[in-house]
Amino acid sequence: MTNVPHRRYDYTRKMGQRSTDGGSTWADAYTGLPINLIMDPWPEIWSNGDDNDPAHYVSSGTGKAIARETGVTVMGGMCSKLTSAAANATLIQYLLTTTSYDQYFDGKVFPFGAFVWSDDPGTRLWFIDGRTPTYSNLHPGDSDWHWLEGYHTVDDAATYLALGLRVPAGNNIGRMTGLTCLFGEEAPLHYYPSPIVKACARLGIGGDCEVGGLVDFYDFGRPAIIDSVQLGVLAAPTTSALIIDVKKHRGGDLISLFGGTKPQIVATEFAGERAVDSATYESRCFTGGYNNSYTNSRIYQQITQIGSGFPGEGLRVNIRGRQFTPWLEQFREYDAHGLA
Repeated sequence: MTNVPHRRYDYTRKMGQRSTDGGSTWADAYTGLPINLIMDPWPEIWSNGDDNDPAHYVSSGTGKAIARETGVTVMGGMCSKLTSAAANATLIQYLLTTTSYDQYFDGKVFPFGAFVWSDDPGTRLWFIDGRTPTYSNLHPGDSDWHWLEGYHTVDDAATYLALGLRVPAGNNIGRMTGLTCLFGEEAPLHYYPSPIVKACARLGIGGDCEVGGLVDFYDFGRPAIIDSVQLGVLAAPTTSALIIDVKKHRGGDLISLFGGTKPQIVATEFAGERAVDSATYESRCFTGGYNNSYTNSRIYQQITQIGSGFPGEGLRVNIRGRQFTPWLEQFREYDAHGLA
């Protein structure tokens, strides 16, 4: 069954002001605008490569193909591309899993929407809770972008919450970006940004700098995307630059976040910075989490050159990026740590 939203959110409302029909949501009182419950709605964190699931999402469907695409989206510079085969293909994000779902959400309403491109008129969004799914309006299949939307009332016997894209079987293509899910009864007219925090992994070495192997590391607890690396020292290198590399643990190998010039502090200076520029996009993306393999979660520091006069002393490496903050964190943490 396709549900059409019966209420639209007026994004011109001020903080604490109720909508004209008397409705309000918990997010209104906090920010004046709804909070998007989706993490990484474009998405942009593809820690397992451009042809595997993005970090916050799960795809399914026999023979399906998933890809990160750039240059064909309506926002954010990239989107997910899902191609079906002999079976329906889906790409979803779990708001709450079977181990983190709480009965508090029984009967609650979750409006949702996204920009969708498709060449098949059966493509649509769907929301699932372990019982009866709810669908958005259908895409017209005109190989163009359209905003699709719907709302889902959680079943009293629900066991999880998830939503995303559904592409019919038959080698059909669907693209999605700007996935949005709210809490309340007001359907999103358009995309809303998700809460993010600035991530900073701090590495370093206390004494004189020495060229050598991997000297420090950091494990991300949740998915992250790295933007730049900043360096600082207590005592400056002299005669030549202090140069470091930053590498991602990819399982069987390590991959540098930099394709050309590495981060460095030039001679007699105390700081330096460089933006991540590796041609391999996945090098800047991390899955995070709690595991024993560190694959796609650990980042290393390596010194590749020191000052030929004085090497430099008291190195600090700040690896800066972004992480998405789930508003359902209190429930999800039970899942992450196995406390449920």
